[in-house]
Amino acid sequence: MRAVGLGRVVLLAVALAAAPRVLAVSLFAVPDVPADLGGATRLPWDIVRKDTPGSWSLAASVPFPTAVDGLHRMDSGDWLISVDAPADLGGTTWLPRDVVRVSGGTYSGFFCGGAVGLAPGVNIDALFLRGGDAGSLVLSFDAPVTIGPVTYDSADLLAFARIGPGCSSWMLSGLLFDASSATPSIAASTNVTGADERGGNLVLTFDVPTTLGATTYLPGDLVAWDGLSFSMFQSAIAVGWPRGAVVNDFSFLADPGLVPPTLTVAHGPSFPSDVTLSWSTSCSSGAENYAIYQGTLGSWYSHTALDCSDDGALLTETVPVGPGNLYYLVVPENTDDEGSYGLTSASIQRPRGIMTCRLTQSISSCP
Repeated sequence: MRAVGLGRVVLLAVALAAAPRVLAVSLFAVPDVPADLGGATRLPWDIVRKDTPGSWSLAASVPFPTAVDGLHRMDSGDWLISVDAPADLGGTTWLPRDVVRVSGGTYSGFFCGGAVGLAPGVNIDALFLRGGDAGSLVLSFDAPVTIGPVTYDSADLLAFARIGPGCSSWMLSGLLFDASSATPSIAASTNVTGADERGGNLVLTFDVPTTLGATTYLPGDLVAWDGLSFSMFQSAIAVGWPRGAVVNDFSFLADPGLVPPTLTVAHGPSFPSDVTLSWSTSCSSGAENYAIYQGTLGSWYSHTALDCSDDGALLTETVPVGPGNLYYLVVPENTDDEGSYGLTSASIQRPRGIMTCRLTQSISSCP
């Protein structure tokens, strides 16, 4: 951080802080069959996005007729996918046991299933990263799978740790979710087709109607597991997901990330009544907008929301200057979450604002 004098002292800082996650609004998903989403027919090679109920739109596609089985949106903006059947993408034939990284029109191996002992017929049908792009890879399979001496159910979630560079440098690090040990347990006939994390919970979706306790969850419903019990995270009906279509997989938005220490200040058009702030883009693709916070110099952590909807593409904003000596923070955000408020001089995350632009905050390491 640094101080800049403009008649008043304006302390400039940039953003990161932690707070609990709660329900998400926006997500990406892939249907298992042609499905009417947002008034258009979407196919199993289409990745669709939902921001508000019924507002499904096309986010990306892979070449026909590659059915996407597993899906994750990386902080870098790339996609991770698995395929439902052997598929030729970018001149390489990928098997359903592999995870492919999609960067624009380039396809590369992210996880090679054969290297960790997955048989050729194994099919990955749910995947996500824990802890950002360098984190562990969590997978579920469409049928029981044996790795070493242990057989895992099709509703289990397994974590794999990277042990080196390359598609083959992974090892099984543990069982993240044991479907048979949950209370109530998930029947062996149920397959988890999609998974991600939100608010400290696992969020799952199933291929068949699944009764857990007093509630029956249908394909398309998103179900939260907090470590003790299951609950409805988001119902398919509420968001316009058609009955008869299974969610092949889904992914929440990437975390908003952090603005690098590039924030500058200049005289605004009506200085000293205003100043113009400028900054660099966030390190994460999850940043789709920016919020500006203002606090009083010396009364640290007094920052409160000043502008909650700066144009994400402009990376500049003119803001009014109130009385006293002020500091400003620029925080990346998207439709669901805030990102970082920056680090203190002790290298810990700054706390969130007194009044915030988003209810929740999500932070992971930048790619």
